[in-house]
Formats: sequence, structure tokens, C-alpha cells
Amino acid sequence: MKLYLHLSISLFTVFGFSQTWQETHKIVASDRADDDYFGFSGVINDNQIISGAYRNRPTGAVYVFDQIGGTWMESYKLQRNETEPFDEFGRRIIIDNNTLVISDYSTNNSSLFDIGSVYIYKKNVNGIWTEQAELFANAPRQNGNFGLETGLDNNVLVVGSDLGNVNIIEYNTNTNTWDFLQEITTTDGLTSDAAVDINNNRIVVGTFDFDENGINNSGAAYIFEKAPNSGQWVQIQKILSPDLSASQRFGKKVFFFNDFLFIASVESQKVYVYTYNTTTFQYDYSQTISGPSGFGQSMDAENNRLIIGAYRHSYSDTDGSTIPQAGSVRTYVLNSSTSLWELEQSITNSDPDNYYWFGNSVSISNEVIFAGSPYNDTDENNMNDEEKAGAAYIFELDTNLETNDYAVEGFSIYPNPTSGRIHFSNHQTIAKVDVIHSTGQLVKTFSSNFEALSINDLADGIYILKISTLRSTFSFKKIIKKSQH
Repeated sequence: MKLYLHLSISLFTVFGFSQTWQETHKIVASDRADDDYFGFSGVINDNQIISGAYRNRPTGAVYVFDQIGGTWMESYKLQRNETEPFDEFGRRIIIDNNTLVISDYSTNNSSLFDIGSVYIYKKNVNGIWTEQAELFANAPRQNGNFGLETGLDNNVLVVGSDLGNVNIIEYNTNTNTWDFLQEITTTDGLTSDAAVDINNNRIVVGTFDFDENGINNSGAAYIFEKAPNSGQWVQIQKILSPDLSASQRFGKKVFFFNDFLFIASVESQKVYVYTYNTTTFQYDYSQTISGPSGFGQSMDAENNRLIIGAYRHSYSDTDGSTIPQAGSVRTYVLNSSTSLWELEQSITNSDPDNYYWFGNSVSISNEVIFAGSPYNDTDENNMNDEEKAGAAYIFELDTNLETNDYAVEGFSIYPNPTSGRIHFSNHQTIAKVDVIHSTGQLVKTFSSNFEALSINDLADGIYILKISTLRSTFSFKKIIKKSQH
């Protein structure tokens, strides 16, 4: 296990905003073990977190956490009733109102392997998630991996598969059953790995390995709507990447939010934003959001905020070495004037390490972010290594962090700019001061003698002081080092 001192708040936020996302908890499964992949999938809904560990033996598991007294506590564990080995229960998790959908796309039947299935859970009178149904594809296929991707809206469930067939299933409130409605196919035919989502009687299907005009794996996305007369879902639009190219895999992930459609090309590290045009009844391209490696692997949104995971993001540690595929999450805020999504913050976990894949799953609810790190080795105290046991991190929005003035805990910082020495009034309240370069690198730490600190040995530039107090609070303050000539 490598230990890192890492700043989990982007300097973009420190310089520009008076609120920031702060890591508040790291959660792990109570029975964590090697190769469980806890956090590979997960959702947060109100005061509950549901996180999958699809490699937890024998068949995978899903853990339910409740927020009790400000702390996230594991309440119970969901598992399949069957004990068929090497299933992957918990590979995908979605929730809509009072319905929880959990994918196990390695389910077998008596004659076919890896046909896949999805499980429907409802809360009972005691508020406990209880299995209601197990659903299969209308025409199960060998290696179909039904449940690869799922979308749910107003009791209509859309399920993608590894062979491209997409099933639409609806909950019948009269019979309390989930009934197959239709299998849809795009005008270009079946391709593998169908990504799906549904919102307001529209379905999007992403087929990232589609070859447009012979352009290998360029990808495409297709919009379906429900015809008012026949009740059948029909394709009404085909969407290609604005910068079509080979191996782009446009449509690897798709996500609806209100009148926005987000289509990810994870290999190209881009998320393309489309806006619904009520005049032409189709989605018009409006913006491209770019990010680090793995960008677009996971997406969620709430109110005017968008969350995108970049699970393969590699970045520099404080000693200059690279942490490969540690992962990160970026938050964006919708500008009401321009209708464009603007970067708010880049978030990393407090204990990054090689190939932890932080951001493989993301979810947001009530201004609380869940971010999974399925290949994480350590427990909630960053100890007790279990290789790839997995973990998840909780971030909350701190609106009390002031970054544009220099009054902290009743003392002030002066002079600013400084030629090399920093003075504090009422310095008795300080416990520690970290000096962080504008690139994010920790360059100096002071643990005593806070009345006057020397940064004469640092190059001219912009720095952030992370000031920890004796009351276990901290603030970030910008200073400018400018030598006298």
C-alpha cells in the first residue's frame, strides 16, 4: 500500500467559488474480501446508499447503507436466493422512486450460459428492499448478458444487452407484474453492447461499435419514441458524433437529464451534449465536454449540476511521480444564461493509489455525491489491505468555505502579496499550515511558530495556504509570492 498526501479539492474551485465539495466518508463492505469490487456500481437516493460488489462470492452482493446521526452505516446486504457460482449480481444498479433494479448479466439457465437477468426490488412496509421479480430477455441468447445497461422511468424499464437487443418491460399496476412490451432494433441492425436510458417517453440506445460508412467503431446513438396510436416504440432519430472518427466508440454511455442528452465517447475522453428541440422534436448538438482518461464512464445529474466520472485518470503525486488510473470525478454547473455546462470542480479521493478506478460509478442526491472506487485495497481507515475489495467515497457541498477574504478564525494574514514572510494575527488558534502551489503540489508544511512563516525559498507565484485550526476546522487562502527587486 502506498500512502499519499493528496489535495482532494481543485484549485479551480479555491480561486473561483465560495463553495466546494469535501470528502466526508469512505465506506466499505463489512465482509470485504479480495476481488469483491465494491463500488463498481452504486446509487445514492435521499439518505440511503446502495452499492454493488458483483464479485463478492458466490454470486455477487449489494450493500445498503443508511445515514444515521451524520454517519453512513451498513444496514443490510442483498444477495440472490440461488447460489450459482460466478454470477455477477450487482454489476449495474439503478433506482427510480420506489423501484430498485439490480443487474446480474452472467445468469445462466438450463441450456444457455451468460444470458443475464435483472432483479426488481420494492420496499416493504418496514422500508426494507425486497425482491419482487427476476426478469429475463424475451428471447434469451447465449452470451447475451441481458442487463448490461438499464434505464427506468415511470414504471417503464429498458434493458440493453451484450448482443445489442434491447427489451422494453412495463410494470402493470393492476396485476403487479412486469410485462414484456417490445424488443427494439435500430435501423442499422443489432450491434453488441447496447447502452440505454429512458426519460419522458423517449429511449436512447448507444451502439459504440457501429461502423458508419465503413469507419470502424465510430459509434452511433438512436432515439426512440412511443407512437401515440399503436403504442409501439419507433426510431425517430439517429445521432452521429460531431467529429466522427475511427475507434471513437461514440455512444459507449448515454444519459438523459431533463431536456438534455449526454452521449459519451469514453475512448475519446469526451461527453457530447444535446438539447431537445421542441420545434423539430429531435436532439440538437450543443456542446462538447472534454476530460481526462476514462471520462464519461459514469454520469449523473441533479438540479443544475452534472457529475462525470473519469475512472482511468492518471495524475501526478506530490513527489512528481504518476499515479496511474487513480481516477477522478468532475462536477459541472449549468449556466442559465448560455445553457452551457461549466466546470465547477475536479474531485479526487483522499487516498489515491495505482489503478483504484475512483469514479467508475457516480451518483448525486440532495447535494451529496457517491463515487465508487472498485479496485481500492484499503478499509475506511486506509488500512487492512484486501486487494480490489473496493470502496466508495461520499462528498458533501461545503458552502461555508470562504476563499476571497483573509479573515479566518478571528485572525488575518498579511502582507499579501508577500516578498517572503507571512504574518498571522491571533496565531494561537492555528495547528498547522500547508503551502500548496497553484499546480496542486504540496511544497511546504509548518507545524509551529505561526506568528511569522518564511517562504523565502519558494519561487514567485500563486500559492494556497491550507490553515488547520485547533478546533479541527480548516480554510484555504490564496497568497501571492512576489520578490522585491
